[in-house]
Amino acid sequence: MATAKAMGKRKGKRKAIVPALADWSAVDVVLGQLCEIEARRDMMTGEMNEALARLRADFQAELDRLASEAKSREAQVQQYCEAHRAEFAQKRSRELTHGTVSFRFSPPSCVLLNRKWKWESVKQAVKGAANSVLRKCIRVKEEIDKEAILAAYAAKKTSTAEMADVGVKIASQETFGIELKYEEPADDGPKEAA
Repeated sequence: MATAKAMGKRKGKRKAIVPALADWSAVDVVLGQLCEIEARRDMMTGEMNEALARLRADFQAELDRLASEAKSREAQVQQYCEAHRAEFAQKRSRELTHGTVSFRFSPPSCVLLNRKWKWESVKQAVKGAANSVLRKCIRVKEEIDKEAILAAYAAKKTSTAEMADVGVKIASQETFGIELKYEEPADDGPKEAA
């Protein structure tokens, strides 16, 4: 058996919303409270950012010194390994007590031959290449131009039915917004409390 709530949904009935605020004056009071809350949040965010900046500054010099020292030590290890590269001929890595050193190949990638080449000139050269396999190495991406569809609909160059035939409809949602005013309001007399 269906619950009363589910039955109400099926029949399209909605429960009336009873607002917590009694009138527009109460809404204005709450908007004023929101202004105060946002101002306090902004002030606290500023204080927090200042405290974080001071904390970063306190640690930054030591962090920079440690990074520089680590880079120097890494360079010493790399220099030694490159001087003894023959020992990596059979095995590309060497495991030691405190770490492993290795020479690895990165995955293959396409790079420009020299400074004379730019990716645009490579694209033109590939299009005109004698090798048919290379000529097929141009990627063309097809995608729906949603802005053009919206423009065509706005200019009445397409109809809702024609768009439905291709699986598209124009949708728009109404959203509620609050725009707070932070300046002091003129004194219009006593305000009601919420």
